[in-house]
Amino acid sequence: MRSTQQPAGTTGFAQRLRETLLRRGKSVSPTQLEREFNLRYPGKPVTSHAVRKWLLGQSLPMQDKLHVLARWLDVDEDWLRWGQAATAGAPPPAQAALSLSNWNGSSPQEDASLLQDWRLLELRHRRVVRAVIETLLLHQQDSSGAG
Repeated sequence: MRSTQQPAGTTGFAQRLRETLLRRGKSVSPTQLEREFNLRYPGKPVTSHAVRKWLLGQSLPMQDKLHVLARWLDVDEDWLRWGQAATAGAPPPAQAALSLSNWNGSSPQEDASLLQDWRLLELRHRRVVRAVIETLLLHQQDSSGAG
């Protein structure tokens, strides 16, 4: 008789993965997820059976695969795996990226392009960009006030 017990932490991961896929307008089909994942993963392709096990909470992806999933879905890797962000109090990446949509670009197309580029960055690089933007805004504010 087979054991139906799931490894620790897999149920929460599976739930976060499914919810994130749905929020991003992606299919929760193992076949679709396999296809999308393998387009982005440079290693040996995963099977739809392996992906099905991720979605059902029967197994967890290895760290390199988790990294690819998190980048593709634009979520924090630690949050996807454990349910909490690496930095307490930091907004999830998608929320941080949305706040950039208020920037004063030349056109909506440029705004969309910047946001798309932003989402391609790793979380640590997003933080650097955010710090640069905040510094520039402070400098701009100081300069306009001194006039």
